[in-house]
Amino acid sequence: MAELKLALGAVADVASGAELDDLKSELLGGMDKLRPRPEIRPIYRTLVRTGVMPAAGNLLIRVGDDDSATPPAGRLWNVLQTVIIGNDDHTTVASASAAWYIGSVGINPGDIPALGGLFLPGQAVPQQNTYSSRVVWVQSGEQLMTIIYGAAAGTNIAALTRIAEYPVPSVEAMRV
Repeated sequence: MAELKLALGAVADVASGAELDDLKSELLGGMDKLRPRPEIRPIYRTLVRTGVMPAAGNLLIRVGDDDSATPPAGRLWNVLQTVIIGNDDHTTVASASAAWYIGSVGINPGDIPALGGLFLPGQAVPQQNTYSSRVVWVQSGEQLMTIIYGAAAGTNIAALTRIAEYPVPSVEAMRV
């Protein structure tokens, strides 16, 4: 800052261009904190897979476009709904139960995912569950899967999941 003395005894403070630029950037930086964050808009998808109960053992169904389905790198799936049905949407599949897991890619048919990934055990078939937003998450490198126990060999089973897919930075910026 430079001072300018006038003959009348008054003192005026004069700022340089660099000082004004610093003040401007400081004020604008503070305003960024006050601006509302842009609305996060996920991609909503419905993932469906089917399987036929084997003669022996359990049926593992990986939900997604194929057996290696996982959220793309840098993205997360927020599970909103899970559905399991048999030959139709209303007939109970005798003796069948289902459990939903989130597990790592690489589970082989016949394997059971780690119990740490279990998020919905012991469900009758058919069944439907809806989850609050931002509760059940699947990260890149993980798979959403269900295991069907006890159904008769040859029984058709369909697994359906509705998800909201978010970019990781958007989820990290969400307010809780």
